[in-house]
Amino acid sequence: MGPNSVSSKLVINGLQKTFVVNEGFGHSRHVHAIENVNLEIADGEFVCVIGPSGCGKSTMLMIMAGLYPKSGGDILLDGQPLSEPGPRWAWACESSTPWSRSTAR
Repeated sequence: MGPNSVSSKLVINGLQKTFVVNEGFGHSRHVHAIENVNLEIADGEFVCVIGPSGCGKSTMLMIMAGLYPKSGGDILLDGQPLSEPGPRWAWACESSTPWSRSTAR
């Protein structure tokens, strides 16, 4: 499959996200969380995003959900630009699951 292939459900081309971190006293620095990510997912395909802590997995998913603005690149869902939350999906962060910290007795 090539970019923007008819059979691609989701296409990510050159996705980038840079955060500006305020360090106080008028100083800031740029943190490049995601640089040049390319991905194609076919309709019905099951995909897992894995990697070490801090590599940009959640940032990419937050951008895909429309909760973070992207710094560059394109995200297409069914050939249409994806840039804001929509009625067809939901997002639940791992910190939103209180039972993950529960213990059984």
